[in-house]
Amino acid sequence: MRKYDRESNTRIWTGVPKKVINALMAVFSVYCIGMTLFSTELPETKLARFLACVVIIGYLIYPVRKGKVRPNSMPWYDIVIMVLGAACFFYFAFYALDIIKLSTRIQPIHIAVGIIGTLVLMELCRRCVGIPILVVVICLLTYALYNQFQASGDPYLMLRNVVYKLFYTTSGVIGTPVNVCYTYIVLFIIFGAFLERTGIAAFFISFANKVAGWSSGGAAKVAVLSSALCGMVS
Repeated sequence: MRKYDRESNTRIWTGVPKKVINALMAVFSVYCIGMTLFSTELPETKLARFLACVVIIGYLIYPVRKGKVRPNSMPWYDIVIMVLGAACFFYFAFYALDIIKLSTRIQPIHIAVGIIGTLVLMELCRRCVGIPILVVVICLLTYALYNQFQASGDPYLMLRNVVYKLFYTTSGVIGTPVNVCYTYIVLFIIFGAFLERTGIAAFFISFANKVAGWSSGGAAKVAVLSSALCGMVS
């Protein structure tokens, strides 16, 4: 399966490491549900912390390249990249209010954190999706850097402005797509997995088959009814 399905070509964890990662996933799921329902923090804080967790989980799952992967193995450089990337987003989450007050007057340490965090996230995207998405990102970044340089004429100001808008505002990496993912998509995936594992989804499909499967156009009616039942639960 790993040979033909890109999504299944991930690290292989067995035994205790697998249980630890499964527990980490469960904690992350509970965290997402709790934060979505009860948190009143700044969006920058919530989304930065969410991406920090995504970086950790992503590097635990996806190896540097697709191919033969040894069970329960993670290279030291992946651990370093994972820790650095997560630390950058946790740093932003912790100091979000102070950084927001600085606006584009961020300091060199903030620029360094933003660059490292962005590069780590880009590498994770390459591992998950592939090189095409990375090419698109690089082209857009080049365009943004060029425009900022044309406006300011100063390489430092160019870099500072781009890093601030890209990493420290909700119009960058923690923008609308990540917000939608954090607020809705993750919850739908969690509850969808819950329905699947508990057998409720199969029950709804069987129930819809019993009710409408025998009639004319039964397949369409079954699809509509089962979808409505699953959607009602989620």
